[in-house]
Amino acid sequence: MTYELKKLKNFLGEELYNILKKYECFIAGGFIRNIFTNSEVNDIDIYFRNKSSIEQLLMDEFRSNYLFCVTKKAITIEYEKKTLQLIFIDYYQDADSIFGSFDFTCCMGAFDFKEERFIFYKDFMKHNAQRVLKFNSKTLFPIISALRINKYLEKGYQISRKSVIEIMLSINALKIDSLEELTSQLGGMYGENVDDIFSESLKENFDINKALKELQEKEFIYKEIENVDFGNSGSYELFIKETLNDEIKYFEYQNKSYIKCGSEIVEIKEIKDNYIKCDMNEILTFPMIKYKIVKKQDNRYFSYYDNSFEYFLNKEAIPKNIHSGLYISDKEKLVSNTYYQNEDKAILKCLIESADDFYNITNQGQVKRLIVIGEEERSDEDESSNISR
Repeated sequence: MTYELKKLKNFLGEELYNILKKYECFIAGGFIRNIFTNSEVNDIDIYFRNKSSIEQLLMDEFRSNYLFCVTKKAITIEYEKKTLQLIFIDYYQDADSIFGSFDFTCCMGAFDFKEERFIFYKDFMKHNAQRVLKFNSKTLFPIISALRINKYLEKGYQISRKSVIEIMLSINALKIDSLEELTSQLGGMYGENVDDIFSESLKENFDINKALKELQEKEFIYKEIENVDFGNSGSYELFIKETLNDEIKYFEYQNKSYIKCGSEIVEIKEIKDNYIKCDMNEILTFPMIKYKIVKKQDNRYFSYYDNSFEYFLNKEAIPKNIHSGLYISDKEKLVSNTYYQNEDKAILKCLIESADDFYNITNQGQVKRLIVIGEEERSDEDESSNISR
């Protein structure tokens, strides 16, 4: 299958192929069928072995500007003019587990980036060659399967009466006793947002007949990302964690609620079901070490901003003006400081004793009080950067 592998690599491109390999993803479904039947590719369904893989991929590789739409089952991104469906309804250790949730055998093909090989259901090739639809009664969403039949008929596939009856019986076997169960069955992985179709009253008093009536009166709509507020805080990282239903720890401080996103502290407006309240000390550890670049002159330390402001080792420092704080930084962010290249600089190691030392807990770069506990030794990197000047 060297030809098909080359075709897959050419379509994805080296960069995307290597990203999917890095996170040990699977591609499965229609894209694989299209590769082997020389059909037009519409989108690419990507599956993951665990939640951390899709979360890290979204955080490190595909930032918010790639997002197109989001459902409760998948995140759609546009990457180099390719539509990628990142499936998170479940996580899979092998391709056979993915096939178990598929509806038609003609889609049961996959490429495993961990092993870099194609994997197929035993009748995948035969049923695509015959252009027949064979239904898998164990599929998770038979209503969607019924809606997909027409698409396959337009592609030249045929379906037997037996398979149609199997789909109908699978739908009949569904136990839909709540609006949540209904929207789960109707909402696809491809942008259909059914949350806005039904009235709020159905959440409390669900009636399938009323739901069907409302469904007749409205159409599926796309919930595109540009029309969606990043929610609780405007934070992309938090939005991803909420979408993937992560457990999110939050703490309360001065009658407000906060979480930690990466190195940032973010205020949140709404506490959701997957939020877990904890003590602030579980998220922020005090005392906290921060760093400050100052001017060193005759073994004394002065502010670059205000040459009359002096820092003393092992003593407290408080700004002259209560409305403007002392600027500090994490150690790894010092290189971006305005004064980092100055030959007369010194880096002070500073102690922040409590959250009350910050003007605003969401801005940990400015404090109203600190204690200087020492001068940080200059690294070889610091010396080489000055020599290069």
